[in-house]
Amino acid sequence: MKIALAFFGLPRSSGVTFPSIERNVLAPLRAAGDVRVFHHLWRQEHIFNPRTGEDQAVPQDIYLPFAGFEGVIEPRPEAPTPQLQRAMAYGDAFQDGFVALRNLVLQLQSLYEVTQRVAAAHPDVVVFARPDMLYHEAVRVEDVEHAMREPDSVALPCWESWGGFNDRFAICGERAYKAYGGRMLLVDNFCERAQRPLHSETFLRYALGFAGLSVRTIPLRASRVRVDGRVEVEDFEGVRSPLAVLPAEAGTQGSRLEDGSPGFPPSRE
Repeated sequence: MKIALAFFGLPRSSGVTFPSIERNVLAPLRAAGDVRVFHHLWRQEHIFNPRTGEDQAVPQDIYLPFAGFEGVIEPRPEAPTPQLQRAMAYGDAFQDGFVALRNLVLQLQSLYEVTQRVAAAHPDVVVFARPDMLYHEAVRVEDVEHAMREPDSVALPCWESWGGFNDRFAICGERAYKAYGGRMLLVDNFCERAQRPLHSETFLRYALGFAGLSVRTIPLRASRVRVDGRVEVEDFEGVRSPLAVLPAEAGTQGSRLEDGSPGFPPSRE
């Protein structure tokens, strides 16, 4: 089994997160098959985000653990992209002066870029993982094998779905990973059809449903780690965001925009 592990976005605090990545992501994947690791990461000198409480310089050694993998580290664009400008016309889901929206659009762009690199390797299974997460337990080999058997399937964490799907980690089959990793191509479509602001979890639900993929949820837990090493308290128990427990056949619900999903959450990216 050929497995691709794809990192995207911004590492933030690799001294805290990378040991858990080695132990709970890389090691079990290597036990399951032949693994190639890819990355597209943004390089930036300073993080300012009032919603996450971050306002400080970014240590440049956070990129060192990824030096041995295949990929690229690019300077984070300063000017708003045309896609961001179009998305802004539909509103600010997080009410923070479009800071979170800009970060989301850049994350989707990074995800798209790493997916193009992954595609050249023709993997059987693709695992997408944010590099700024502390992974609390190991990826289950049976979930990777399920993606191998069911190439149209996507496995996502069951917690913090916020009316959509958790977008921080995914195990994708061969015919599913391009829809997951390339969903930035649907941003305009989502905003136009929904007539609502771009929002990460509900957009992921829409994109996977648009592709007609089979979605299942898994209990794997991971916590966001900020640039100062602070570990966020996540809602693993479903207190603020009800747990999404989906069997494999729950696929196409993502394309429905009129399903009475709750409003945008008070969560932080």
